[in-house]
Amino acid sequence: MCPTDGNHFFEEQSETSRRKIEVYGKYLKPLSYKILSRYQRLWIVDAYAGAGAYDPDSAGNRAAGSPLVAANFARQHNVDRAKAGKKIRLINVEAHPERFARLEETLMGFRPDVTNLRGRFQDHLDDVLAKIGSDPVLFFIDPFGMEGADIRIIERILERRNKTVTELLINFSDCGFLRMAGNLDAKASRPQDLAAAQTKVKTLDAILGTSFWQGAWRNPELTTEEKLKQVAKLYSDQLRALGIDHVHGVQMRDTWDGPTAYRLVFATRSAHGVYLMSDIVARFERELFDARFEGSFDLIWAAEQRKERKASLRTEIHEFGLARGEATPLQVFLHFGPLCFGEWTQTDYMECLRELVGLGGIERGNAVGIKPREQLHFVPLAQIDLFSGTGN
Repeated sequence: MCPTDGNHFFEEQSETSRRKIEVYGKYLKPLSYKILSRYQRLWIVDAYAGAGAYDPDSAGNRAAGSPLVAANFARQHNVDRAKAGKKIRLINVEAHPERFARLEETLMGFRPDVTNLRGRFQDHLDDVLAKIGSDPVLFFIDPFGMEGADIRIIERILERRNKTVTELLINFSDCGFLRMAGNLDAKASRPQDLAAAQTKVKTLDAILGTSFWQGAWRNPELTTEEKLKQVAKLYSDQLRALGIDHVHGVQMRDTWDGPTAYRLVFATRSAHGVYLMSDIVARFERELFDARFEGSFDLIWAAEQRKERKASLRTEIHEFGLARGEATPLQVFLHFGPLCFGEWTQTDYMECLRELVGLGGIERGNAVGIKPREQLHFVPLAQIDLFSGTGN
């Protein structure tokens, strides 16, 4: 179900919001390891921060919002890595006066690692970019509605693209899109109402960077879900046209077969970032499936299906290795992460490599203790059926 007001979105945590914050929070650790192995500082910018934590539940507990999750992580990291001088710095932006006051209160104990700015993200963007300079940055852009997905804002962010690392997590709201797209064929008796509907359509054109979405929306042969998928793909294509190599969407929903509330669009030029996020998303999807079908025949069926798909993956990894002669597990992650985003974990890839050792497709004494950067020598498999693991 789509929320109809921003206060509910920011103040009451739904199951979908909980899972979104979990995906975001889990990415911070591998992101920091990746970035701070090469750079001295990492910035995390929360463009629509809210109050920092959600309203108390019936037991009086306040679930952490994205600013508090990031602040806790940054403080622990900065304490642990103090001698190395590797720092994580946070910038939170919030326009709503009451939410901003609560944000300040929630994060009072985290200065100087945290800077909170009151106002609209787009109004602060130039100052934020000036403060970050040439340092690596992750932008978490998670508003109510379609505002944060505005391609014009992303273009301004990417003006720094030739300097250093810029990654984005963007809330592409299915519900927000539907609310705005419904004005495309609006019927109104009053001229001012029709003009208002046309203005909303033009605004949506500008946000997406194209009017091509209108063709999908008016296609009578598509279901609403199919229309949304086409629009999300169109938006991803627009991001790629801005020079972002890897753009992948995560369908955020309460249950495995429930409706998509929004898509968390991950955009990066780094294949490293892709395989790290892919691992998190693959685990997220499996948790949803297991929770939905726990104890049922469907769970057993899914395990068999996954086993067959993993055998195919193993074959593809072997072919990849043969073409190169040698490859490290890390090179396998980097190659297959973008191709199989959100389907396989790093554990799955390592299992395939160990199985290939056992089958003789990788020359190695045994399959124990394979390291991520170990060079593995791939060799042909004579008369071996990789799907069954048996010879003829």
